[in-house]
Amino acid sequence: MKTRILFAGIATCLLTFGSVSTYAATQGTLGGNSTGSIDITASKGEQAQITELNDIALGNWKTGDPDLIGNDDICVYSSTGAYSVTVTSTNGDSVNKFVLKDGVSEINYNVSWDTDTQGVVGLTEGTVRTGRNGDATSVTCANALNGSTNATLAISIPAATMAAATVGSYSDTLTILINPE
Repeated sequence: MKTRILFAGIATCLLTFGSVSTYAATQGTLGGNSTGSIDITASKGEQAQITELNDIALGNWKTGDPDLIGNDDICVYSSTGAYSVTVTSTNGDSVNKFVLKDGVSEINYNVSWDTDTQGVVGLTEGTVRTGRNGDATSVTCANALNGSTNATLAISIPAATMAAATVGSYSDTLTILINPE
């Protein structure tokens, strides 16, 4: 009976205070020589970095002009190689659209993401796009196909949307979030 109570007490202590660590230095003993041992541990956390970002000026659209298109070649580093991207618009609305504003006037626009190896995917404002491939060895994308960038953020506004827009100067700010996967 005492053995059961003792075992129950030890089990309760282990559950309360956590498991016993397997890392423990072994101390040497006094003698002609002495040997001890220590455990060494290290870890590397996931990291991501986006660089080579530049503002995109789409220009002044006039009646008869084609779609407004602009892009920015960027570098995406992910310590795991894979990453997700989420792009949000400062002016984004409740239906997941990218929006340029001039006061109360608005123009919806399209955003897409292209990697060196995976092709173009359309983005929805505030929605996570998983399964992208970045550079896992160089934060400067030195291993990218063109040596300094490995992804492209593209912006487009259809000519029909511009034709229907009110005269004005429209702007927005995009925030690009990269998470290692």
